[in-house]
Amino acid sequence: MEGMDFEIRGLEELQHDMNEMIGMYPDELNKAMRKVNAGFRKEVNANIRIKHPVEREYRNKTTKKGKKKIYHSGNSFKKWRTQNTFGELGIITESRITNKAPHWHLYENGHAKYDFHGKPTGGFVPGAHIAEKVREKYREEFPALVDQAIDDVLKKAGL
Repeated sequence: MEGMDFEIRGLEELQHDMNEMIGMYPDELNKAMRKVNAGFRKEVNANIRIKHPVEREYRNKTTKKGKKKIYHSGNSFKKWRTQNTFGELGIITESRITNKAPHWHLYENGHAKYDFHGKPTGGFVPGAHIAEKVREKYREEFPALVDQAIDDVLKKAGL
């Protein structure tokens, strides 16, 4: 049998494109993960509804303008903390998103009713389960979002 000779052209260009992709891959993937985290927070915040806004007058506390009125808008529930865990290449491998409000779990999971003496009244306020519903939705959508981010990195690198 006779020896075969072949020539590969464009190998240097492929190597350059691969090196460029490896350089931008961690940053672009981290950007995509932060975008997914922000989307999760925004979607939960959009679904927060305070069923019974509290509006009351404090008779003991008066200001220069008179009695002080407080309206509970639900803004204390709309602040979140994100903790990211990074892998070997500096890529975010895990994100833990928690609400900063100390009473968020009562709104999310529900709670028993108590009077002002601390005795149970027998009532129960059901939880809203907003974050749970959005989390289940994102569990289905997340692989597609990551695939889209990887495709974007490959397009930017020209591969």
